[in-house]
Amino acid sequence: MKRTFTTQELVLTGVFTAVMTVLAQISIPITPGVPLTLSVFAVFLASSMLPLKCAVAVQLVYVLLGVAGLPVFAGFSGGFAVAFGPTGGYILSYIFMAWIIGGLASRFDKTVATTVAAPRGGSGDGGGRGGFWSLNATICGRYAASYLLALAVCYLFGSLWLMIYMRTDFISVLGFAALPFLPFDLLKAAFCALLVPSLKSRLVAALPR
Repeated sequence: MKRTFTTQELVLTGVFTAVMTVLAQISIPITPGVPLTLSVFAVFLASSMLPLKCAVAVQLVYVLLGVAGLPVFAGFSGGFAVAFGPTGGYILSYIFMAWIIGGLASRFDKTVATTVAAPRGGSGDGGGRGGFWSLNATICGRYAASYLLALAVCYLFGSLWLMIYMRTDFISVLGFAALPFLPFDLLKAAFCALLVPSLKSRLVAALPR
């Protein structure tokens, strides 16, 4: 019987769950109750680097660890009250973000592999360095687009959750819980999109076949 997860996939899921937990602790208070963290960046990174099932598993494990009371959320917090409190919608949206990014990233894998395998010079590379960098720009753009789509889901789900929790209007919630974070999240998306293609190719090359 085929196993759902290989040993390698379990290890990668564990490693990126740890990365998620560590980056979530880098927290800067921007607005009351909603801190700026690197959690979203960690979701971008893990969901791009891993197969879809592992990407989703990382976020499921992360959320379940937090619900169980382990201090994995921002500010070394955890527990049911945090996971389903005012910012709970943003935390739970990480699962949907992983599904979106992981699903789209799996479609990019063949393009990434082609880029890594392509010669970087000479007349046989379909355009030399210009063609190589053009293809890399395309890959980065695709990753960035997947992050923006996932980020929109995060903002929508989290803001609707907070609106219901606080019994206020949607526009007000966007004003203090989403828009102040947008420039920072766009920078995270841009940086991750530039980082992932090279990092992912190195991870794939390093893993045993």
